[in-house]
Amino acid sequence: MSTNSTGGTNTVIRYRAGDYEVRMPGLGATPGGNVQVSAYGNHTNRCKTTYWLPLDGAMAVGVMCHNPSGALADTPFTAQFHRGSNDPQQQSALYRSETRRCWDRCGAPRRPAGILVR
Repeated sequence: MSTNSTGGTNTVIRYRAGDYEVRMPGLGATPGGNVQVSAYGNHTNRCKTTYWLPLDGAMAVGVMCHNPSGALADTPFTAQFHRGSNDPQQQSALYRSETRRCWDRCGAPRRPAGILVR
């Protein structure tokens, strides 16, 4: 399930195991806002936001997920973005399911220039 207040279709790009970027189209007109990311499911992995910034009219949100040992691990997650109630480009939510993998149909992704993730 995915929603976007601008009517756009949210997507997930997988750069490597546990390292993702969520693109929320129509929400990248200005920087700012608040992002919340959370792992879900029957496991002990954790996910966190690594960055969020406007990119080609979308809000790009970096997500990294780790297992309890600290290694990157593919993990189902949710991501939410909210800018504020007075902004028409205000919110988006993504529920990422293990059975719907963008990377199965997306080619070799590249992280946007200038973004350093550790």
